[in-house]
Parts: sequence; structure tokens; C-alpha cells
Amino acid sequence: MGIAGFAIASCQSGPPQGMSGGPPPTAVDIQPVATERLTDSDIYIARLDNRQLATVQPQVSGEVTEVFVQLGDQISAGAPLIQIQPLRQEAITQSETANVAAAQAAIASAEANLQAARSALRSREADLELAQTEQERARQLVSEGALAQEALDQATRTVIQAEANLESQRDQIQALEASVRQPSKPLPLLKPMLLPQPLT
Repeated sequence: MGIAGFAIASCQSGPPQGMSGGPPPTAVDIQPVATERLTDSDIYIARLDNRQLATVQPQVSGEVTEVFVQLGDQISAGAPLIQIQPLRQEAITQSETANVAAAQAAIASAEANLQAARSALRSREADLELAQTEQERARQLVSEGALAQEALDQATRTVIQAEANLESQRDQIQALEASVRQPSKPLPLLKPMLLPQPLT
């Protein structure tokens, strides 16, 4: 009976409930379960390169007076990019226009001279034909004794001179024709865009 009592006393030994020596439990907040979006970001050091590069070059030279676009702008075909000072190009245009007018005047003068030379050629041909007729007439008269030999000699010299004049006139016509076909100074070619326009 004494042994049983000891065993029961041993089982009931120890601190009472709620009186243990450990720290008290930590209080926590309880929230309902929900879904939400999480944003995550990273920082990278990099360089952006264009897929396509285009070199833009104006067709005229001059001072840029205005820029119509900025770096990164999206532009459409035909949109103006810059404005170039037109004073220099206007002066070039006026100079080239004057050169063209002078060359055209020179060609017109050469053509007029050519027409005059052709008219003179017909006159030289008529002179030669007349001189040959006079030579033949003098030869006939000399053979008949009706005219002195000196007259025939003079007629012959006239024919020779007429032939020389005719040949010289032909050479002059060839030279004039060459100058008309290919002037010594070719006509200046006016550029398609003489007056500056916004660069597109």
C-alpha cells in the first residue's frame, strides 16, 4: 500500500500547467489568404545599337540654319530634316545660268556664221564656174588667133584663184560646223536642285 502511494506521488510531481520556465509564446497577426502581383526589377548596364544606319548627306553645300528633327524622332519619307542657307547656292545658280546663256549665245552666233559661210560658198562656186567659162572662152579665142596668150594666162590665174577661194571657204565651213557640233566650252549642266530646299 505504501509503494502504490509513492508511485502516484511521483507521477504528479513537476511544475503545474502554465507555470513552465520557458519564454511565453510570440503573438502573431493572422491575415486572410489572398493573391496579389509581385513586381521585381533588375538593373543592367548595356548599350542600344540601331538595326539600320543611314548616312544623310545634302546635295548642296552651305550653312545649316535650322534643324527640324531631334535625336530619336520618328520621321516619314519626304519629311524635311534641315534647312541650308540659300545665299551661296543662289549665287552659284545665277553664275551657271549666266554661263549657259553665254554658251547658247556663242552657239547661236556660230550657227549664224555658218549660214553666212554657206552662202559665201555658193558665191565662190559661182565665181569658179564663171572663171572656168572665161578660161574656156579665152582658150578658144587664142586658138583662133583672135586673142593674145596673155589673156588666156590671166583667165587661168583667175580660175586658180577661184579654186583656192572655194577650197578655203569649204575649210571655214568645216571648222564652223565642228564648233557648232562640239563647242570649245561645253554648255554647263544645271544641277537638278540648284536652289536649296529642306534636306529630306
